Amino acid sequence: WPVSSDNISPISNVNKPNPNQQFKTKRFNNYKNRRTEESRAPGDCKKMWIPTKFVGKVIGRGGSNISDLEYQSGAKIQVTKENDKEKTLLKLFGTAESFRKATQLINEITQDRQKTYTRNESISPQINSKSVVTSNESVPIKKPERAKFFDMEECLRKEKEYWSNFPEIRKHFYEEHPVVRALTEKDVKEIRLENNNIVVDRVLSTENGAAIPKPVLTFEQAFCRYPEILSQLKKAQFDKPTPIQCQAWPILMSGEDMIGIAQTGSGKTLAFLLPAFIHIEGQLTPKEDRKGPAVLVVAPTRELALQIDKEIKKFNYHSINSYVIETICVYIK
Repeated sequence: WPVSSDNISPISNVNKPNPNQQFKTKRFNNYKNRRTEESRAPGDCKKMWIPTKFVGKVIGRGGSNISDLEYQSGAKIQVTKENDKEKTLLKLFGTAESFRKATQLINEITQDRQKTYTRNESISPQINSKSVVTSNESVPIKKPERAKFFDMEECLRKEKEYWSNFPEIRKHFYEEHPVVRALTEKDVKEIRLENNNIVVDRVLSTENGAAIPKPVLTFEQAFCRYPEILSQLKKAQFDKPTPIQCQAWPILMSGEDMIGIAQTGSGKTLAFLLPAFIHIEGQLTPKEDRKGPAVLVVAPTRELALQIDKEIKKFNYHSINSYVIETICVYIK
């Protein structure tokens, strides 16, 4: 409005009406008048059961959703305290048309759709009767059956049956040296303590689990049955096994799975490589009839893969070096 007084600034917003407030007031008045008119008209009461987990979604923050539902449908919606943990009773007041629209909108919410209700939003004529039950009486909802867990015995049986169709895989190639066999439990603890305090344990321990093989002190104790391996070690001018080698070789040659943790340069590559040579050579299936890789070595970097490849090619056991060794670098984004 034009102001003629010099005492009031022409840019003052003190008396300027707020457009948002005007819209909210107008909408509230229209809604109030509409509800007043509908409350005067005779209306039926219908019951509607919805899953309890959707009650909060129907009401909305501060009752915003339920107000929009009432505005769009023309029905009065009352959330009762009557429930049986899984479903809650709603009461709808209004005409048959308003009840249909309210049921439609509530169905869309209980179908877990991310939907915002507006005045100009079209209403689909289809109602999903599976997600919401509407009636004048309480209708029990059938609980879905729990999924049955798999049978472990049956799983193991089928796994054994599957592998029985393949050639036998030999795993045990270790023969304990008489000197190692004579070591007492106290001797074994002292040897492990002197060799960088070797710590061994089973990941999955059982009551009847076999004892962890004793460590060896010399190459001869580990490979007394494999003179060609001893010849390769002598050629490489190694003095004695490193701590991880003296414990890993008896374990891996006995057919056990092993996770070895040691510092860089401690001989981990050789700790796994020499038993791998023996396992490859000791299988019953001829080399020319085998398909796929015999040993898979996975390294995290290209440099480490090349370093392992270089280390492997220093050794040759029954011509296995030229038969199977191949280095491939795979880059994964």
